[in-house]
Amino acid sequence: MIDQAHHIRTTGQVRFVICLNDTEEPIGLIDLFDANFKHGRAGVGILIAEKAFRSKGFALESLTLLKEYAAKVLGFYSLYATMHADNESSIHLFEKSNFELVGKRKGWYLDQGKRVDELMFQICLEN
Repeated sequence: MIDQAHHIRTTGQVRFVICLNDTEEPIGLIDLFDANFKHGRAGVGILIAEKAFRSKGFALESLTLLKEYAAKVLGFYSLYATMHADNESSIHLFEKSNFELVGKRKGWYLDQGKRVDELMFQICLEN
């Protein structure tokens, strides 16, 4: 069951742990989900867990590696990510990684009694 749970073609998802190169300390996660091999696309999720490791380039480097893996190993054509419209760090990350804003869902989330839009970013990969 564990072997099958980690196979993207079976589950539609694969998760990688982001670790520091020198100490191998885990600092976050990055994953592909909702993988669709017929249409060559998947969603991307990323989290750098501790604030001390944020804004240091780890997320950008991880996203760059994930894009290369998705294009060259999995043969995907595009990736997408969604986020709260007030998540400036995520917006900046995906824009810096050449994702393009392709849509907005108004009032999609209810966060502490306040309606927040959802933004969708997409990138078409070069295989």
